[in-house]
Amino acid sequence: MSAAERWATVHADAIALPLGGALLVLVVVTAGLKQRRPASYWRLLGWRHAARRIRRRWRELAENCGLTTRSHKPGGLLGAWRTATPGAQHLRIPRLRRIRRVGGSLAVTVKTLPGQKLAMYVNATEAMVNEWGVHSVRATQAKPGWITLTVMMEDSLLKVHHPRPAASPPPRATASVTKDPAAPAMCPSPGASVLRVTVGRREDGSPWVLDLSVQHHTLIAGVTRSGKSNLLNAAVVGWARVPNLALVGIDLKRGIELGGYRPRLSALARDLDQAVAVLRGLVAEMLKRYDRLDAAAPGPRASGTYPATVDPRPSW
Repeated sequence: MSAAERWATVHADAIALPLGGALLVLVVVTAGLKQRRPASYWRLLGWRHAARRIRRRWRELAENCGLTTRSHKPGGLLGAWRTATPGAQHLRIPRLRRIRRVGGSLAVTVKTLPGQKLAMYVNATEAMVNEWGVHSVRATQAKPGWITLTVMMEDSLLKVHHPRPAASPPPRATASVTKDPAAPAMCPSPGASVLRVTVGRREDGSPWVLDLSVQHHTLIAGVTRSGKSNLLNAAVVGWARVPNLALVGIDLKRGIELGGYRPRLSALARDLDQAVAVLRGLVAEMLKRYDRLDAAAPGPRASGTYPATVDPRPSW
């Protein structure tokens, strides 16, 4: 027996005891962190464990879900003779290029195989949920040839959260334009920077933002008890804080939904006759502003601007 072997035999217990104790402490600390501080555990260790599990099970999952293809594997040449076995086939698997943490979810980037479509991955999301043990998986087309799998580890909507207001986007750069001194001053619309409100959370835990300065028209639709009224109330509460922003409501439920905001609204229609009157007033206001804009600064102008003399609020 060599000297090294004799030393290891004599000191085996002295080495194993502290090593085992350190490992036990690490396991206890990790379990406690996961139980008491799940968000911290996810940021430090949890998402890495989940990413390894996804990579480890990807090959078998892709093959079982029909996401793989087989092709003849080209062989090398030795003189004039091919070294590959005739008829040999090569299994081609969509490649996982990147897995990154996005809040409480994972974004998995997949390079698709030739001829594959988004629908193939959408059909496989249920199998991904069962195989990876996650809450849900959503497949989207990032760009041609690339699929993004958004993996939600848990349902972030089970608990009620009060998200912080979303930060306003930075002002856009504009080109320098020589102004006519005789032309009236133009000022940005008050709604251009304040129409961005946070109305809730998305399924991946990120803030759900409505920004009418970017998406000027929004249709809210859904079945009974799907949350339409809650969404509308959250948006109205956010926009009501802006003093120079006109809000006009049409609530054909006799004002049940929007009646509480009546002191803040410029007008509120509670039935069909009032709705017709309000719409006619809005059309008249729109035509009046067309005339003012055309008289003040004819020609094209940036969206979201108007002459400083035009009051953004309705005149009635």
